[in-house]
Amino acid sequence: MNIDKLNEYVRSAFAGGVAGVIFEGEKRFDMVIRFDKTHQKSIDDLRNLYIDLPNGNQVPIKELADINFVLGPMQISHDNVFRRTYVGVNIRGRDMESVVKDIQQKLGAELNLPPGYYLIYGGEFENLQKAKNRLAIVVPITIFLIFVLLYFALKSFSQSIMLFTAIPLAAIGGVFALWLRDIPFSVSAGVGFVVLFGVAVLDDLVLISRFNSLKEEGIIDIEERILIAVKERIRPILLYRCYGYISASCPWHYLCQQALKCNTP
Repeated sequence: MNIDKLNEYVRSAFAGGVAGVIFEGEKRFDMVIRFDKTHQKSIDDLRNLYIDLPNGNQVPIKELADINFVLGPMQISHDNVFRRTYVGVNIRGRDMESVVKDIQQKLGAELNLPPGYYLIYGGEFENLQKAKNRLAIVVPITIFLIFVLLYFALKSFSQSIMLFTAIPLAAIGGVFALWLRDIPFSVSAGVGFVVLFGVAVLDDLVLISRFNSLKEEGIIDIEERILIAVKERIRPILLYRCYGYISASCPWHYLCQQALKCNTP
């Protein structure tokens, strides 16, 4: 006897097995045999299923296999014809990446998987890894485009470099803010850094543009230009930052909008 033969008996007894074909004119029907409902109610019905031996004798299947109730998965999922099971974990008080690294270290030291078995870390961790790979491409491109736009706006390489220093300085403040609030670096934080770079450069661009316009107006003294430009541009810079967080439904939205129009260069 072999396992395929035993499986065929069990499948035929409980799910039905095709024993022949019935023809009615041009129609054709499979003839299926299986146990009736009275013999499909208990595990003893399976144990007492008789199997034909090669010598013509019959024995119950309980003589060939141990049949018992055991705990098992409710369903068997497949992915690319591979069987797969899930272990879900909810994380609190820690970031996703550090927890996965601890799990990988623990399982790598204590878990020996049989041949053909492997682990994949998916869910939010998989999405985080994909997003970080995208940010590794997007952030350098964004920084490069910021520099190009600064150069075209100011027509000066030295001033563009000077404004570009606002990006690492702003990053220092962002990292400090994350550390101060004990917030791990995430995709949302990465997007926030990109926005932070743009806002920091824009603030400096407003000041530098005013420095240049004052120079064209005949004010040569650098200290005087700095004092005048800062005094004139501090309010539009602050209003612009507030304006970015104010909803259009806010009653102060119109006032901030008019103030921006009056004070922007």
